[in-house]
Amino acid sequence: MIVSAVQLNLKHCFSKKQFQDYIEKQVFHNLLVMPDIICFPENINYCLLFAKKETIKSLSIKSSFENLFDKFISKLDLSFIFRFLNIKNQENIIINVMSDLAQKYNVHIITGTYYEKKYDGIYNSLALIDNKGEILGIASKKDLVGFEKALKLQTQHDPVVIETRLGEIGLCICYDINDSYYISKFKKEGANILFAPSNGWRPFPGYPFDYKKETPQIDRAKENGFSIVRPYCCGWMFPLYFQGHTQIVDALGNVVAKSLTRNKTEIVTAELVR
Repeated sequence: MIVSAVQLNLKHCFSKKQFQDYIEKQVFHNLLVMPDIICFPENINYCLLFAKKETIKSLSIKSSFENLFDKFISKLDLSFIFRFLNIKNQENIIINVMSDLAQKYNVHIITGTYYEKKYDGIYNSLALIDNKGEILGIASKKDLVGFEKALKLQTQHDPVVIETRLGEIGLCICYDINDSYYISKFKKEGANILFAPSNGWRPFPGYPFDYKKETPQIDRAKENGFSIVRPYCCGWMFPLYFQGHTQIVDALGNVVAKSLTRNKTEIVTAELVR
């Protein structure tokens, strides 16, 4: 199975067309080989914070600075932000665009995350879309960072493993992968590959990165005997900066592909044994 992880430099897009054109130009026009499945990073919805409303058919261990910031911001209540953001519009655009691209390029797509409103609150979620443009399953984040706690996001505690023609695919998000017990549940549910889209926000370029502590995907792969794909955002999306450390790790814990830069869009691709 050929998999690709998209390390994406986010860009503000103001319509579905602009977003689709950007994704197609940055990613699909630069693929050297068409993968079986392609995964986008966490918070791809940031591209659509200011998108106009459209009628769309729906279908690590941190540093002390980060810990202090996380602890402080988690005490705040920033949920009022959602009164100004049309998160349903963002979700509809992302699902619609990724569905179109999945059919056009005959590829399975993991959308990257967006905010999803359910009956009991708002979640940080992502979808797996097959090559016919159909949603096979949706998963949400378990371990929230301080900003997400301040937004009063809800958490998902049960692992999502989806049966596909490519095998059993597990979906988690970013810091979920730090929890070895939680990730072991994906193995028990039969996953043979795990996708963990991540964000990569940093206070400034060149921010310290502890390789051993911030690549838990290597240990989780060894512990469970399945491959892990972890794409990141990268570069500036003013006023935010993202540091890309995209990796694909095989079932033995070997890093078989990784990004060469920290601030540029890259498509990281590897062939994995199912």
